[in-house]
Amino acid sequence: MTGREMDAESRFMELSVLTDVTADDELMKDEIFGPILPIVPVADMDGAIEFINQREKPLALYVFSRNSKFINHVIQNTSSGSVCANDTVMQHALETLPFGGVGASGFGAYHGQFTFETFSHRRACLVRKQAMEGINKRLRYPPYTDGKMNFTMRLLGKTPGARGSGKILLLVSAAVALLAVAAIFVRGDVAPLMKRFF
Repeated sequence: MTGREMDAESRFMELSVLTDVTADDELMKDEIFGPILPIVPVADMDGAIEFINQREKPLALYVFSRNSKFINHVIQNTSSGSVCANDTVMQHALETLPFGGVGASGFGAYHGQFTFETFSHRRACLVRKQAMEGINKRLRYPPYTDGKMNFTMRLLGKTPGARGSGKILLLVSAAVALLAVAAIFVRGDVAPLMKRFF
């Protein structure tokens, strides 16, 4: 261990580097907010990734390497609030990057537009006209007759034996049929079209 100098009166604590730390040590059971750096030896890169993934997701993950493939591998195989490669803390200073945790390290993020989005709620609103009930009664609502099922299957391109380009043609035909339904519906002449199928 290096760096043991501390002065409570001046609130000074020297950077402390701890070596040969194990996962079971008391120091590793909680977050560290202070100049304490535990060194946990691992066999290789995958061992380091496994060590990270066996614990709660960290607020920040720092990786140091000259190998960009190594850095990308760590990023793609871990989860954390943020990642900073070959530097520290700087990702929190950029307003163009969201700052926040994930899982046990927190929810949501802030900085610029991300703050607005975190504290805003996007309310989903669907408002349809009651005139659609004419189509709903004939297509969506029970009883589900063979005619309704066959018509729906044709719209979805699910006709038995339809493969490849044939299925594409069915989908195109379904799109044309929907446009026709919409056009007739706008004119208010829905019943004649429905009678052709049911």
